[in-house]
Amino acid sequence: MGNKDMNHTMRLIFCCIALVSGLYADPSYGQAANPTYSSYSGLPELSGTQSVRLLPGFHAPAGSTLRVFITGTTSLGDGASSNQNYVQTTRYFLPLDAPVASPTSAQAMRDITYFDGLGRPLQQVGVKASGGTGYKDLVTPVTYDTYGRQDRDYLPYATETGAGGTFKSGAVAQQGSYYSGTGTVPVGQAVNPSPYGRRVYEPSPLDRVVEQGFPGAVWQPAGTRGTGSGRTVATEYTANNATAFGTVATTRMASRYRVTLAGDGTPTLVLDGTYTAGELYVTVTKDENWAGGSSTFASRLHTVEDYADKQGRVVLRRTFNVNEGVNEVLSTYYVYNDLGQLSFVLTPELGGDRTGTTAPTSAELTTHAYRYIYDGRGRLAEKRIPGRGAENYVHSPAGWLVFHQDARQRLETVSGFTPGQYHTFHKYDGQGRLVLKGVERNRVLDRASIQGLVDGHAYQWEERSTATGSFHGYTNRAIPQNTVDMDVLEVHYYDDYANIPSLPHNESGSYSKLTHGRLVASKVKVLDVSPAVYLWTVYYYDDKGNVVRERKQHYLGGSIASTKFDDITTEYTFTGLLKKETRKHHTTSTATPEVTVVTEYEYDHRERLTHAWKKINTGTRTLLARNTYNEVGQLRTKGIHSTDGTSFGQSVTYSYNARGWLSDANAGLFRQMLGYNAGSAPQYNGNIATQASTRHNMASPAAKVTDTYTYTYDAVGRLTEGTMGGGKGREKLVYYKNGNIRSLLRTGTGSATVDQLTYSYNTAGRLGSVVDAITADTDVNYQLPGTTNYTYDENGNLKTRVNSGSGRTGNNITATSYNYLDLPRSVTAVAGNVTYTYDGTGRKLRSVNGINGQTRDYIDGIEYSGGTMELIHTEEGRILRNGSTYRYHYFLRDHLGNNRVGFEQGTNVATPNFTADYYPFGLQYREVVRIGSPKNNYLYNGKELQDGLKQYDYGARFYDPVIGRWGSVDLLAEEFDNVSPYNYGLNNPLRFIDPTGMAAAPIYDEDGNLLGTDDEGLQGKAIVMNEKDFTQGMSHEEALKKNLGVAGLKGDEAKSNLLTNYNSLPSRPDYDGHLTLAEANEWFRTGNGQPLYVSLDKLDLSGINVEKFRGVGSVETFNLLLNSNSVNDGLVYGNIALKLYPNNRVRAYADEYDFRMHSWSNPLNWPRNAETIIGGRVAGVGTPYNINLTGSKWIRPTYQVVK
Repeated sequence: MGNKDMNHTMRLIFCCIALVSGLYADPSYGQAANPTYSSYSGLPELSGTQSVRLLPGFHAPAGSTLRVFITGTTSLGDGASSNQNYVQTTRYFLPLDAPVASPTSAQAMRDITYFDGLGRPLQQVGVKASGGTGYKDLVTPVTYDTYGRQDRDYLPYATETGAGGTFKSGAVAQQGSYYSGTGTVPVGQAVNPSPYGRRVYEPSPLDRVVEQGFPGAVWQPAGTRGTGSGRTVATEYTANNATAFGTVATTRMASRYRVTLAGDGTPTLVLDGTYTAGELYVTVTKDENWAGGSSTFASRLHTVEDYADKQGRVVLRRTFNVNEGVNEVLSTYYVYNDLGQLSFVLTPELGGDRTGTTAPTSAELTTHAYRYIYDGRGRLAEKRIPGRGAENYVHSPAGWLVFHQDARQRLETVSGFTPGQYHTFHKYDGQGRLVLKGVERNRVLDRASIQGLVDGHAYQWEERSTATGSFHGYTNRAIPQNTVDMDVLEVHYYDDYANIPSLPHNESGSYSKLTHGRLVASKVKVLDVSPAVYLWTVYYYDDKGNVVRERKQHYLGGSIASTKFDDITTEYTFTGLLKKETRKHHTTSTATPEVTVVTEYEYDHRERLTHAWKKINTGTRTLLARNTYNEVGQLRTKGIHSTDGTSFGQSVTYSYNARGWLSDANAGLFRQMLGYNAGSAPQYNGNIATQASTRHNMASPAAKVTDTYTYTYDAVGRLTEGTMGGGKGREKLVYYKNGNIRSLLRTGTGSATVDQLTYSYNTAGRLGSVVDAITADTDVNYQLPGTTNYTYDENGNLKTRVNSGSGRTGNNITATSYNYLDLPRSVTAVAGNVTYTYDGTGRKLRSVNGINGQTRDYIDGIEYSGGTMELIHTEEGRILRNGSTYRYHYFLRDHLGNNRVGFEQGTNVATPNFTADYYPFGLQYREVVRIGSPKNNYLYNGKELQDGLKQYDYGARFYDPVIGRWGSVDLLAEEFDNVSPYNYGLNNPLRFIDPTGMAAAPIYDEDGNLLGTDDEGLQGKAIVMNEKDFTQGMSHEEALKKNLGVAGLKGDEAKSNLLTNYNSLPSRPDYDGHLTLAEANEWFRTGNGQPLYVSLDKLDLSGINVEKFRGVGSVETFNLLLNSNSVNDGLVYGNIALKLYPNNRVRAYADEYDFRMHSWSNPLNWPRNAETIIGGRVAGVGTPYNINLTGSKWIRPTYQVVK
């Protein structure tokens, strides 16, 4: 329209705006309430939830189409029904002088829980929380049986009836109608006549659940377990028996192992026959694939048996499998010493089911067992895990790890360090925060002697200092002290910016002064370069504790300079969600950036991500992705690439089955359909049974490439075969008991066999060789014929991969050297040599690849090739740079994050330029098609394939898809002690991914939101489960049973949420399992009431001993100000209730403590409030939150007597 018409339209709009403008303060939230525009950006629509302000001089040129409007909002109503018991929570999106009685959806979100007269939840209502624009209430009914037990777990449903939070008296009937098809089934959600999970309890006062159903008719309890019903998780409670091990159908015999301790604490494994019948409690968990029956071996398949002693410790976990027609019993034994400390874990491959008194030999334990040794204070002193040599640990009297020596440090010469004489060291400040980490040489004493030195040393921590003799800005009082022998990798500074030596940037005066307790600066060494080079990061905060600016040096070109840095500013919504990030990437000038990348996010009225924008320099603001949700909050569509907000390069539509598992992701260029309880071998537990995909055909665009897949699994969930329809290709695998692959058969087009692999393992539990019986195929994309031998270093890292056959050396790796962090420094290969540069935290900075002739720099998502910027990674793909122009490229991914189809977005059309297809374990099935330059090497799981090495870089370690194994031991292998630490994705690559190559994070719901932790705290393996299955502090074993895996995440948005939540964990005050008072008070002010999770083992309970309890099982309350040597712990936790368990261990009783400053009505807070007043420190206005205590702690049996 012309200017004249536009001016007329604006006058009309301003009349409307006058009615709403100025009523409320501007929220810092998703889509702005009152945006202001000074100039026209070219977007066809400008909107706000309350007003839109166009400043004088705003001008849209002739021919422009511009719509300015107020988006829909709705009043949340007057609140809960007054004739019901309820708790109503209103969370505001904007600052207000006083609460609003009837806020709008743009101002707040509201949740109401109704209770009956007994205080039991009856109904949960998300007020006008439905997805889309319908603003319906989202209601979850809660019902009980005649004994007062919750008998069903209902899915939420959306309703307009009584919208505004009122109690829905007919909620159960309404919910049934909603899902059955009688009402309006959520778009993308399957019709579900059973939209709940029914529970069956055993007929006893114990009220134990014996069957747990799930949404969908197939997963409801029934008399028989068939294809259409009865597929529940069943539980049986029984005891061990004396039936011989050989009677595999019915035996529940268990070997009795114990530990004897030498004077130095070294354990010896002893076998004392077997437990007598009825001595152990046995809990049998039968998953959804269990076929039913009893007293046959088939009836034991798909079950897990946990054997617990009278102290509640699991001493045996047993599963069952049929492998190549042979019945297998897979037993994992857990052996404790007399103090209740776990000393040995005997893996299934060891064969722990034994009678008599002949224990496994030392050689057997080295190959197939985990071993732990503790010092006199119960701290880990040594451990050994399969595939990796022994590791030693030395702790300070405060319990902080001071020295760690791994097998390489003890046995290898690295960078001129003498074997056995170098250790990784850690130094702390007085609050236990890590301040220096590095490697020390020339410490020749054994572990016990070093422990004695540390125990007797006068100083245990460092303080900030600039005095003579200071070291990196700290005193040098704690061990180690000889600076000549120290190679410092990390240095961290807290609390303030003053007197930090060589700090390259300090604008702290422009930001919050409330930085006490916060990390303000770090420097990290670039490894393997001389002289020493450190990269600085400086953090600036707002008064809420949000990082609002980062100044980060980078290593472009293999050097540092004052002009090489990223300047990142971040804006947040009022509730703390990421709103906008501006990254100015500098390379040659401190004033003018090489590129400026602006990322913006918008959210809907329930804080679901709706828009992700990118803008490069002054270019067009581009909508990378727009998400829409169905009424119950599931991701329904994702539009990819738009510059006008209405038309998209590709749109993906998502659908789900009755359990909420992704069943269809449909875009024009790529579609994927997943089947679970489908095909000839249906899976009811979340494993994928069938897959069909349709994708763009680069060779013939009119004829799409269509593939079908079927998958089969063994009884312990390992993939045994993945077959493509039409004889196009398959992978068939056979495993050993510990999950090591025994054989792999791989076929290609026309069912031609391309790999027929047999694996052999050495006495260290590592891969020794792979023999390929196919002699004709010498394609380097597969395993080469003949024997390929593998060797490893003492830490279990791959050193060589050599096939000596004539004409079969193309994939050979003849040498690999590793840095301190077990990351490859250099790889010598027949195809060419590759060198890598990392920093001291393991972040890859550079690679020099002699295979493709490329030198690449990696700068937090920006990559350079040969010194020229090549690409910028985005949430949906990458932006390619060519001179001064930037081209947006996108990837369509499958449920595992594999890049399947790529396209470049032109002016009006998406132009495909990339396709890839994969075998189940990640090898490319067809040749990857790449059009244009640079080629895309980010393929399987979205990870970078290393040219010539045929391995993927996952960050923490490299993966070889040809043989389906990692090249290094999982650093968190103990999380999965019943399987090989080299296995990929628990040998179920259709369901599980490993985002970084190591276990990652705590427990999340199916939307990727953090639920909390199991009893191992925040720093464990990522577990996904239904919220109803979660209990804070649940055992790690129980959490793993409920694990849905990545397939349980509801689409890409859920995956993104999980990764976002995981990546933010290190910034949480509870990430290290401990809270200082400053951190606790700050979280009260800025944490928005979100709970924290700390480890009971990190608390000082030195004033508490067993004599203060009335016996095992009793619960006592202690004031930590009086029963601890830590004033901090006394002030943070106040009174704490503990329950005594056998072996002098205690757990927090109720596991939950209310941190509510200034609330004198709660006695638990009196010590905190007294300190706040006496100390003259005021926590200020804040939100109460709960502190969840996880794990257990050993306490002294009696009072400590000091002579």
